[in-house]
Amino acid sequence: MKLNPGIVFEKSLDVKNHITDKMRQAAKDMPYTAILTVGGKLIPCGSIYYLRISDTSFCPSITMDIVKASVNGSIDNTREIVPGAVISFIISDGVGIIESVFSADSVRDDGDYLTISGSLRVPDMFRKCSVSLPGKSAEALACMAQQMGTGFCTNIELSDTNDAMVWVNGHNSTADFCQYISSHAYKDDQSFFESFISIDHNLYFVEYNRLFDKYAFKSDINNSFKINKIPTAQFEKTSSKVDRTSIKDLVKDSPYMISNLNSTIGWNNHIYSYTLENSPQDAISSGDRVVVEYYDRVDDTFVSEFADVLIDHKKGMVPVNRGLIVDGSKEFEGIYDVLTFPMLDQDNHHKNFYWAQAFNDLNLKSVRRSGICCELTLNAYIKRGTAIWVELYSSQNKTIDQSKDGESSSEQAVLDDMILDYTKTGFYIVDGIEYIVDNGRMAQMVHLIRRSMIPGPESGVEVKV
Repeated sequence: MKLNPGIVFEKSLDVKNHITDKMRQAAKDMPYTAILTVGGKLIPCGSIYYLRISDTSFCPSITMDIVKASVNGSIDNTREIVPGAVISFIISDGVGIIESVFSADSVRDDGDYLTISGSLRVPDMFRKCSVSLPGKSAEALACMAQQMGTGFCTNIELSDTNDAMVWVNGHNSTADFCQYISSHAYKDDQSFFESFISIDHNLYFVEYNRLFDKYAFKSDINNSFKINKIPTAQFEKTSSKVDRTSIKDLVKDSPYMISNLNSTIGWNNHIYSYTLENSPQDAISSGDRVVVEYYDRVDDTFVSEFADVLIDHKKGMVPVNRGLIVDGSKEFEGIYDVLTFPMLDQDNHHKNFYWAQAFNDLNLKSVRRSGICCELTLNAYIKRGTAIWVELYSSQNKTIDQSKDGESSSEQAVLDDMILDYTKTGFYIVDGIEYIVDNGRMAQMVHLIRRSMIPGPESGVEVKV
């Protein structure tokens, strides 16, 4: 089966069956207002006391507190709001639309409130199955997406990986099997992978390292995920202060961008606040290297080799090979974690099966050590697992003459009394998104990751000294 990158299957039937054109029109007519039904019942806007959709793990989840009676309406009969009830959610930012269908996993009656939690409705996702799929990892995941009734999206060609084998699921859930495949996916020693199902009901298979390559943005990123075609309407909001020419210059090499520049207030790409996020606990105890050990049955050899974190902006940090011994001596001194695996049978597994597992896990943990969380009102076009340009400013009094010396990125920033923060500005990867409705207020929390807060080649920012 030959498939091109992008969405290759139609959207889940659950979305088609449970979100109507009438709901879509209502979302367009009332931007930033959540249209919500639970068990077929329309929930009045005033009854949504709190709602959070979290698209940060393998499968999105939803939690909400619904007021049974409010000034905007009441929920007369709650008997149909039970575990298993279908939750339909749709919201618009005035340009794009987000629509998803969830299943209620638990419903608790707290008197005046109903507390509901659930997960994205993918009927076969948690079904245990036994299946064997010959082929490469991307091909196997595409088959699983088709079986679950989701779309499939990847930023590589299905034939790009070098991990052909028979992928066997021994009566585990479909979700576990998808993660098993991506964790052992291998293309080369410069690529690492992850899979997840996002709020748009698509199974994503992402090769992350190419997203950190700034040169990929010009020739690849705009076309790698076909769903991320951003209409120019998002940058066409009229404002007497906005210099649209300078804004277009900021995004010319990126499909879209977000910024806290004062002139973008009211746009769907404006950052109202941001916080730094650090996860040092995800780092392994011994640093950025592990030793992978196993016995290869076919070659009749005991294998012991390094798996490393990819740090391409520090010369000499990426080893020329995986060997523990180079020219009769250790390539690097130090103590490393050792991962010992069972026997590898190349008749049933690809040659890099165990090494890829350690390498993918090590690099995913590494890139998530530092990042930022940006709060927006709502931008329907920001997709998880894609790259985005982030432009952050701090408030300082500057003059136009100073801006010409390179201390500010644009005349507009000077007029806003803002100065570009070089250490935080650059390309980031969207690692997760949360959508929050809190007593009528809409917020979108975008979790972004980056290899370093110090500008490097992947940032695209040149600091003048």
